[in-house]
Amino acid sequence: MFDPIENQQYGPTFDGSIRDLGYPLENGEQQTVKYEALSARKEFWETGVQNQSDISFNFGSENSTSYVAA
Repeated sequence: MFDPIENQQYGPTFDGSIRDLGYPLENGEQQTVKYEALSARKEFWETGVQNQSDISFNFGSENSTSYVAA
């Protein structure tokens, strides 16, 4: 059975049909996707994106200091 919000399942054969993707958007529109297998050769080059954001605070007085990082 095809479940439009689940991506960890076994299901019917990829047939190239257009299927709903997830729940409808807030404005009522429904995203769709072509139900087909992805090319493994193309996936090899999909390297992804990684972002990192850091923040730190260093404060103190004559007697002590503190450092907080997240």
